[in-house]
Amino acid sequence: MQVHTSTIIFTLLAAFAWMILAYDGFAERDGWPVGEMFRADTSMIKIASFIGLPSAAIAAAYLANWWSAVVVVVVGFFVAVALTRMLRAYAQPVSIVGLVLCWVAGVLMVSQG
Repeated sequence: MQVHTSTIIFTLLAAFAWMILAYDGFAERDGWPVGEMFRADTSMIKIASFIGLPSAAIAAAYLANWWSAVVVVVVGFFVAVALTRMLRAYAQPVSIVGLVLCWVAGVLMVSQG
């Protein structure tokens, strides 16, 4: 698989992980609803995000260049902020589906790479 494809997939994984981890802060400040999975610090989706964020950076560095880890984390952060601002309350289901899909794609990419 191309280097750019892996970097894009892992950037999206990092972005969805950032969205899940930061949504409750955005929601409290802006008055958006917060689901139970996003409110609890020990929910499975937040644990998957805590694991997914550094894993995306490590996997990107493994499959591409060493500096792609920095690109994944930094660009993922800005994508997450932009998506959260655009989607508002809909950021919750979009980020969950996106995280799961990117996790699956990422695992397949690493297992084949």
